[in-house]
Amino acid sequence: MSLTVIFTFISLLIAAQPNRPDVVYLKNGSIIRGEILEVVPNETIKIKTSNGRTLIFKMEEVERAGKYKNEKVIPKPWGYFLMARLGPNIRFWEMSWDFSACIINGIQVNQYISLGIGAEATKYVYDEYDNSSIMIFPIFFDARFYNPNYVVQPMFSMQFGYSITGNKKDGRDGINEFEPSTGDGGFFYGINGGVRLQATKRTAILVEAGFSLQTLHDRTTYSWTETMGVLSLRGNVGVCWNFGPEKKWARFYRDH
Repeated sequence: MSLTVIFTFISLLIAAQPNRPDVVYLKNGSIIRGEILEVVPNETIKIKTSNGRTLIFKMEEVERAGKYKNEKVIPKPWGYFLMARLGPNIRFWEMSWDFSACIINGIQVNQYISLGIGAEATKYVYDEYDNSSIMIFPIFFDARFYNPNYVVQPMFSMQFGYSITGNKKDGRDGINEFEPSTGDGGFFYGINGGVRLQATKRTAILVEAGFSLQTLHDRTTYSWTETMGVLSLRGNVGVCWNFGPEKKWARFYRDH
């Protein structure tokens, strides 16, 4: 009886073990999971996917093949990148919020650091009650720091630069309060924390939140110049593409 129970228990454990699928890793970053049906050395590999499709790849397209395991993809520390991000800005002064859009061009210096130049378009509401706002266009230097030892990589970033102000929408009538002037911006600072998820060799998803400080000048409602710093809570979701040469990239794997 005891042996029967033991063998039954062992059988259940074996049956409960996950049946790891085969996987083919292509040089273009694609990952194909399923069952490898045929391998012709130095020529082709045939795999049947989980949805029943049968695919054939030439060996020069294949990076490697084997059993699937939990993996992370880390880019080799080099390459030009383009980042696009979008997110809300919450202004503490007027307790208003809007969206900003940003593009950053830069260089991935190594797996820990990237440096870039960014341009952003956003709106500052300086009087929500009277529907008064002004467009702001920061141009800034962007520095990012990563911890590549995790699948979801912790990320810290900071920005500093200068903004120009665009057209103003002023719904106020003779109110002597701070009113930023068109064409007269100021210094821009930002600090953020978040994560980077490396989806493929060349593509990463970024999620971050932090604070920014925008300096604005007023020359319209007073006879002198007044300066005000606008503090904002920011959130961003972005996509980053790296366009470095293929030979400058590498994939590192770790079991979890």
